Amino acid sequence: MPEREDPDCKIWRYMDFPKLVWMLLNRALFFCRTDKLCDPFEGSLTKKAREHRTGQIRNSEAVRRAAYSQKELEDDSAFCGYHETKYAFVNCWHIGDHESDAMWKLYGSTAGAVAIQSTSLRLNRALKNGEPDHYGSVTIGCVTYCDYEQDDMPGDLLSKVMTKRKAFAHERELRAVIMHSPVAGTEVGEDTTYSDHEEVTVDLGTLVEAIHVSPLAGEWFRDFVEDMLRHYGQDVPVNQSSLAPDPMF
Repeated sequence: MPEREDPDCKIWRYMDFPKLVWMLLNRALFFCRTDKLCDPFEGSLTKKAREHRTGQIRNSEAVRRAAYSQKELEDDSAFCGYHETKYAFVNCWHIGDHESDAMWKLYGSTAGAVAIQSTSLRLNRALKNGEPDHYGSVTIGCVTYCDYEQDDMPGDLLSKVMTKRKAFAHERELRAVIMHSPVAGTEVGEDTTYSDHEEVTVDLGTLVEAIHVSPLAGEWFRDFVEDMLRHYGQDVPVNQSSLAPDPMF
């Protein structure tokens, strides 16, 4: 199970300007299919968890009856483990009390970037108010960071989606996750009906507490973002990044 988040924790989503426009036009959040994310380890097992699964396969009745070889079952298990990541979709946020210079550089490195400020509770309520019929399938939790060479982990899909390598711990990530099952009559890996993303309607008025524009942006861009938000019926504060002011000596 994912680590429970503090409902009052401040969360941030850094993005370039076109993604903000998309969100306003569609009044939705973009959930990316897990296997389409940049980290190839998304949804994978740690070494110790894989060893435990190998031990379970070795002692399985199918191997004892020689119906299948251990290698055949291990290969089949790995195949299913890889393809089941296609049934999970995530929307990612950074947890922090303040803006993050690292997150600006990673996800908002242009002068036309913005950061949406919200809270875990606001995200939860925005999903519930925006699409109540879909809300029950969304799980929100904090990502756990572990050593993939040394640590153990549960083998269920949600736990795998909510676990990343320690090298990513600086992201301090909160995820909203949607999970599906294969279409009836198909096996894992056979069903290819899911797209590479899902769009989930949200109540933007509930979700967005404030918007911050890039430290590289001029004041004109802040004014432009503010006007655009009003055009789409969103009356929220638009702030220049706190990292923008010149230092004082």
